Amino acid sequence: MTNLNRSLERRVLRELGMRVAFQMSAEDSANLLDSPLASKLGPYRALFYDEEAGQLEKFRPYGPPSAGWLEWVRAQFASQRLKEEQRK
Repeated sequence: MTNLNRSLERRVLRELGMRVAFQMSAEDSANLLDSPLASKLGPYRALFYDEEAGQLEKFRPYGPPSAGWLEWVRAQFASQRLKEEQRK
């Protein structure tokens, strides 16, 4: 949060209507989300705040899929397409 505060003034932070927060201090959480809830997050959890909707939602963030997994999915789709074309 310190790095974010260095880059953006608090007024500018308020202009960001959607925010994501991971575990942080209660003070930083209150500054970012108007709630200390991010201080109570465990590992592999985050909060999504939508200011327009007034919603705060807890979620489990995931990383992008690996190249190997994407290749496997591509091969599955290609195999399925080939089977469908052979039926015609």
